[in-house]
Amino acid sequence: MKRSLLAAAALVVGLILALPVPARAYDNRMQDRDYLPRYAYYVLYPIGKAMDDFVLKPIDRAVSHPSVNEWFGVPARPVTPPPSEVRPATAPPVIVEES
Repeated sequence: MKRSLLAAAALVVGLILALPVPARAYDNRMQDRDYLPRYAYYVLYPIGKAMDDFVLKPIDRAVSHPSVNEWFGVPARPVTPPPSEVRPATAPPVIVEES
């Protein structure tokens, strides 16, 4: 009983999904293709790009200088040699005494 009810429901859903959809003509008017936020982007992008290039990048470059880091509370890091100059720690030689 349950299986036949489920099969009938699936058949009804399949028939509803298989119904033809009436075709509509595509209307190619300008107001349909227009996207208003694009105009805001055209105005705001150059302002944001100019602020990034002329305000934020120079501030970042000035603040990231090592001599200025201490003014902003960033402790100076010790200079470490590059990995090629670091020598591995070696164990002291082991002396074996014969008895």
